[in-house]
Amino acid sequence: MIKIFPLLLLACLATLSFANEPSPNYKARYYLSLRGVQGQGLDRLDLGRPEENEGRVRAGLRYWRKLGQRWKFNTDLRVVYLYQKLKNLRSLPGQNTANDIYFEARQLYLEAPYLWDDLPLGILLGRKQFRDPRSWWYDNQLDVLQLQFNTTLLTGELAFGGRVVEERQAGSAEEQTGLKDSMFVIGHLDHHYYYGHHVEGYLIYENSDVKKNQIGRVVSMNEIIRPKSEMVWIGARAHGTWKIDPASSIRYWLDAGTVVGQSQNLSFEQEKPGKLRVNGFETFDVNGGIGFDIGAAWFFHNETIGLAFDYALGTGKGNDNLYLQPSIANNKGRLFGTIRYRYYGEFLNPNLSNLQIISGFAGIKLAEQIWLEAAYHHYRQLNPENRLRAARLSIAPNGQDEHIGDAVDLVIGGRWGERAKLQFVASGFRGGNAYRHQLSSRYAYRLTTTLTFYW
Repeated sequence: MIKIFPLLLLACLATLSFANEPSPNYKARYYLSLRGVQGQGLDRLDLGRPEENEGRVRAGLRYWRKLGQRWKFNTDLRVVYLYQKLKNLRSLPGQNTANDIYFEARQLYLEAPYLWDDLPLGILLGRKQFRDPRSWWYDNQLDVLQLQFNTTLLTGELAFGGRVVEERQAGSAEEQTGLKDSMFVIGHLDHHYYYGHHVEGYLIYENSDVKKNQIGRVVSMNEIIRPKSEMVWIGARAHGTWKIDPASSIRYWLDAGTVVGQSQNLSFEQEKPGKLRVNGFETFDVNGGIGFDIGAAWFFHNETIGLAFDYALGTGKGNDNLYLQPSIANNKGRLFGTIRYRYYGEFLNPNLSNLQIISGFAGIKLAEQIWLEAAYHHYRQLNPENRLRAARLSIAPNGQDEHIGDAVDLVIGGRWGERAKLQFVASGFRGGNAYRHQLSSRYAYRLTTTLTFYW
């Protein structure tokens, strides 16, 4: 971070000087984002309840500038203050508190969408936010060289890169961090075959080039540690919108993929309050597990009311036929309004692995860009296992029953004009029979509030 800071600071100062120059060839916008998180996990009989509290302030500048006829410069630079207090099952009676200020380049790249007049080829170099519409495949900021193909009905990208510097501090699972030792190749094709309907293809290669044996490594509870892994995903997506009449429509989506390669399971022990030590690892082959997600949303009453259904499944039995999502996936999207949230549940936030999820959604439009949305999720493992790949507030199930639990999310938010955006998410969870005889209370929750101002 110390080595990269002068470069980022110079880029910030240059951007600010550009922003003061009046010109129709640039856009500049400042923002201030305030975020608070409070949650309590499942209350385990022998170890108690994990807890998290977080406050985060981001102050930044988004800037876009046209450079000549073909090139453009795009950046999003910000200063972040993070307060985080975590209490983990393994750390009782201790806890881990973070209180950090750091500088982050969320985006910083040069792009030429069309290098020649008669060829639809483009290029991008730098740090870019990679995000597919549902974050089912990827949602992160990577330092890449990206080749582009741009036509009216067919677009494609092929990107090579990773994270040269990881200045981000690990947050409350808001985004996946700790990617400095990972390399990615991302391929994507999008065919707009009919008005409002698309079919897409994805190819992702991920190589986490860390030590195979990390036994003895000590980490903080809020630090993300990556296992040694090398995997390849191939998959497809279909999505679109059918207009039923002027007052109603149906939107549908289907994602499906398979993965092969090799990865690890890491185990930990208590080092001291707030610290964990890697005490073991298990290497296993990933041999063609399958994951898919299918759903639809119906908008009616002048598209002010919405109902939606989603079914998702990721295979797995132990390490056999196991499906794992890419580490840069985030499972966030828009259901009805303009707010993105985790459509598999804000509390559990699971990786789609040895798991099936049945979800129902409802939404009502309260104002021009404000929606109130509710969601219900039912979680079941395909095969009972004492491992659950999910957020930090969850705990390992007993491995004797498939029913992980049920969750309800309440979401309200959207844009207040052009200057402000608000999001509040309340998520409640009730543990199922997979936690029988393990809990003194089956109930847990997570609250998240985000308020952003623009000028």
